[in-house]
Amino acid sequence: MATDKPAAKPAASDKATRDIAPDARPLNTLQAMRLGELAGIDAKELAGQTIAALSEKLKWRIDPEHFLFRKVFGKVEKKVGGVEYPVPFATVIVEDTDCSLLG
Repeated sequence: MATDKPAAKPAASDKATRDIAPDARPLNTLQAMRLGELAGIDAKELAGQTIAALSEKLKWRIDPEHFLFRKVFGKVEKKVGGVEYPVPFATVIVEDTDCSLLG
């Protein structure tokens, strides 16, 4: 007998993270590792610090382009029977893209 489970609610920390400005979010371990590889700095020195703090502290050691943010525009659509319908009030968060997969 199958039971219907309610949809999982987003964790409270997910909402709290979304409400923080992008440059005020602390770098996680993976982000620190990637930025460290680009800049030649140990990831342990970067992890847990915000982009705003790092851009000020390391502005002469890290290329400023690594601290830029881009706004992404678009439309979320749901395809039903070959017809695309807009999804109102959809929120999409783009955090990271690994371009090395294309090579």
